[in-house]
Amino acid sequence: MRRNRGFTLIEIMLVMAIIAIIASAVMLTLPSDRQSAGKAHDLAATLKYQFSVAREYAMLRQRPVGLYLNQQQQRYEFLEWQEQRWQPLRKKGLKPQSLQHIDWQFEQNDGFAVMANEQQRDDFLITKNDEEQDDDETLLQPQVFILPSGEIGEFSLALRHRDELDHVYLQTISPWQLALADEAEAYE
Repeated sequence: MRRNRGFTLIEIMLVMAIIAIIASAVMLTLPSDRQSAGKAHDLAATLKYQFSVAREYAMLRQRPVGLYLNQQQQRYEFLEWQEQRWQPLRKKGLKPQSLQHIDWQFEQNDGFAVMANEQQRDDFLITKNDEEQDDDETLLQPQVFILPSGEIGEFSLALRHRDELDHVYLQTISPWQLALADEAEAYE
């Protein structure tokens, strides 16, 4: 009697084809860097999805990722901790996005578990200003951290398109979950 051990080549190819179809569907839904941000709710939903992609990236690479909101350039971008400093993360689906025509207000909570550890606070995930560094190169420091464990620092981000009246809120409800809420739901 012959026992089957493992998977056949057909089974493996079928699973790979299904994964490829799902991956292509996901990539088509992610915004490209040429698209405009759109309405606040769409932008908040896109950002929430990008957080899940960034969390997976951080966990797979075992490298911290951060969200940097740039007021001057009216955009946001994801950064990764590499070579003892924050560097732009230029992966598909995590490219910088425009915040033009969007009014936003960011609020960070102090409940981030890693930052509570005083021993690590001075050295961990904070870009140092070295004398060797060029004056032209700006130090990027994200407002929101995503740890390699998948935990997200506590924050609330209110977004409002300039043509709309109500805000949409993207906020952490736990270190692993983000929620979208409109103005009425945010204050409940």
